[in-house]
Amino acid sequence: MPTTISGLIRLIVAAFFIAGTIIAAGALYLTLRNEALATATTRSQLLISAVGAVRDYTDQEVFPAVGGDGSGVFHKESVPFFAAKSVFSRVAALFPAYSYRQTALNPTNTDDRPGPFEVDLIDRFKVNVGLDELSGVRAVGDQTMFYLARPIRVEDPRCLACHSSPDKAPPGMVAEYGSSNGFGWALHDVVGVQLLTVPVTRELRGAVALAIALAGGLLLVFGLTYLTLTSALDAVVVRPLRRLAEAAEAASIGADPTELPIGSAAEVGRVAEAILRLRRSLDKALRRAAAVVRESATTASENQQAQHG
Repeated sequence: MPTTISGLIRLIVAAFFIAGTIIAAGALYLTLRNEALATATTRSQLLISAVGAVRDYTDQEVFPAVGGDGSGVFHKESVPFFAAKSVFSRVAALFPAYSYRQTALNPTNTDDRPGPFEVDLIDRFKVNVGLDELSGVRAVGDQTMFYLARPIRVEDPRCLACHSSPDKAPPGMVAEYGSSNGFGWALHDVVGVQLLTVPVTRELRGAVALAIALAGGLLLVFGLTYLTLTSALDAVVVRPLRRLAEAAEAASIGADPTELPIGSAAEVGRVAEAILRLRRSLDKALRRAAAVVRESATTASENQQAQHG
């Protein structure tokens, strides 16, 4: 069955409004999501850089003064990893949702062994030598966490004094952690990863909520606009066209046309006037044809009478 003009108009308007709602809500969500992740990136880079500064300070200032005095006494406070983890633990006490881990494939402290996700990050840093940072979003339980990871590379030869072999390490360190962990490191190797996680659950849920609210508002506005627009089109275009179609059909079979929408929109009015002119012309032509037929019949009758007389 052919689609009516009214149905076609309603379908087009509805499709336009629905597509507009989806595009607008989607664009808002992506904008808010990107903004949330950009904020999380900046926040994470600041925190991980601060922790890195603590580690560097410990390595360059504290260890030479305390741990490298040649006495053989081991002070774990002079270890950069220990200092960085200890400082961040105080930060985490104030912001418990934040997490920072320094893990290594062969750590001195077995508590610093990496999990599957961290092993994957370490492998990616090993494969891509020039890669200095990885970030993204991952689910941790019912929370969505933004993570920022940086590789732990052995760039300072002094690190090998504690991590090359047990016989070169401070005796106090071996006594504290044993001789089977944290050794065999080599210069320029990626031995671990720094991983900072920042919660973004609230921000992303807020983006979804705002996008849904916008979609609801737009659907309400579009719904009212749809009803108003389709009603106006029906009154101004569809119904006059329907009457024109009925009039044209009536004129085609010689019946009296229904009332034409002369006062409608300009285009519709012009068509209505054209149909009226066509109807008048057709009536005139039919009257002339009828007159000719009558005249011909009269002439023929007179000729027959003349022949019989």
